[in-house]
Amino acid sequence: MSSEEALFVCHSCGLEKTVSPEKLKFFAEKGYEQEPMFCETCINARLDQIWETPGERRCAICSDCGCETRLNFVPCKELPVYCPKCYKKHSEQS
Repeated sequence: MSSEEALFVCHSCGLEKTVSPEKLKFFAEKGYEQEPMFCETCINARLDQIWETPGERRCAICSDCGCETRLNFVPCKELPVYCPKCYKKHSEQS
């Protein structure tokens, strides 16, 4: 990482964000060689979701059949979510 301000695109919201030279220096000191993948707003929103009531199940729509399913984890926007029936079908194909 350079000592200049860096631009990156947040993988969650898709907005272009900047990283200050101070943060870049901090990341370099901690051994991070890549620029951030997520903006602070998305990181904080994700942490809020993760630290909700333990064991709480979240509703999601299956990427294959479109039916509603319940998850005990916070899904990632970039990855498909499957109901138990479709998950079994995909795991058998692998």
